[in-house]
Amino acid sequence: MKKLENVTVNAKDQTYSLAELIDSLKRVPSAAVVEYVRGLGLTLPKTIRMDALKTVLHPILEKQRLEVSERAHASENADRFKDLRRAERLHYYKEFSETELEDELSDLDDASVIDDYLTHLWEGMLSYLVDQGFGPESFEPLAEIALEIERDAIKDIATYNRELSECFYDEEGEIDGLPIDKFRKVATRSSNVKELIQIGKKYHVDVPRYLRKKEMQDIVFKQLEDRGELDEELKSELLGMKVKDLEAWSKENDIIASPYFDKPKTVEYILRNASSTKEIYTRPKKVEKPSEKVEEKPERKEPEVVAKTPEKPEPKEPQAEPAPVEAPTPPQVHSDIESVVKGDLGLDGKSWYRRLVIKTGLLALLVIAIIIAFVIIFIQIF
Repeated sequence: MKKLENVTVNAKDQTYSLAELIDSLKRVPSAAVVEYVRGLGLTLPKTIRMDALKTVLHPILEKQRLEVSERAHASENADRFKDLRRAERLHYYKEFSETELEDELSDLDDASVIDDYLTHLWEGMLSYLVDQGFGPESFEPLAEIALEIERDAIKDIATYNRELSECFYDEEGEIDGLPIDKFRKVATRSSNVKELIQIGKKYHVDVPRYLRKKEMQDIVFKQLEDRGELDEELKSELLGMKVKDLEAWSKENDIIASPYFDKPKTVEYILRNASSTKEIYTRPKKVEKPSEKVEEKPERKEPEVVAKTPEKPEPKEPQAEPAPVEAPTPPQVHSDIESVVKGDLGLDGKSWYRRLVIKTGLLALLVIAIIIAFVIIFIQIF
């Protein structure tokens, strides 16, 4: 800020420092800003805007991340799955692309946060122009416009940021403010389809959602024509393919054409066709798991057996044979019990057992009948 305080501009018959003009510059509509930057004959690094967005959003997003993570793990939370999705997205907030940061700012819809963002944005843009050697006279036309606007001309921050995109450029090998590999990871894991379509439009890529066979063929033919590989014989062969066969052929020949575009395919389609990345595009490398080396175990050597001369056994003294063990005498059955079993009561052993089984069965049936009767009475009463 001190750098901007030292640069003075004459406008409306008064002298202002660039720092004093910032509040007025925040009211200038995006179309006037784009025209002014275009008149300077340059574009600004995208990091200027991303740094402004990160400065105001990171503290807020970190707080949100902690809150939704806590809610997501609470069993009584009715929106648990919504919070889980939000927590997954915010896990990558420090690596968000420019479009993701812009959407977070727009979704907050907080006037004080937006005002803080515009302050940091103009500080960054003016500081860059001063560093590039632009003098006070270069800022006078912009100051005249800003001082004429009495009210805030910015109605929608999302539209303002989208129209201002023309003023900023990506570094070589980057897209939406991120290196290609990082964009591929972050966009796939944290962006939604709406954001991917926005990014496609920003880089003049019409992102398809569903493709008919004719649209798939057009994409394949266009890619082959750009490579100089399309001839009538190949075109005729491709025209005769079914959708699944055309999709498989495209995949084998490094062409992204599929009837349904999920997020990974959409990301690759953008990278393959965006003007800033298509010249250096390469397919993502598959992460191969390191092969486990099996250590060869040394061969086990059998110990050598040395033949020994068998020793003659020493003669053993004869042992006396053990005395025979007498078998125990079986116990005698009491005469009263024996008489019952054998028929003193008129029954032999089998008849007595059958009579006992029959009586037990009848008793069991009687108990069951009584239980059933109680159940019926209970049902009728209640």
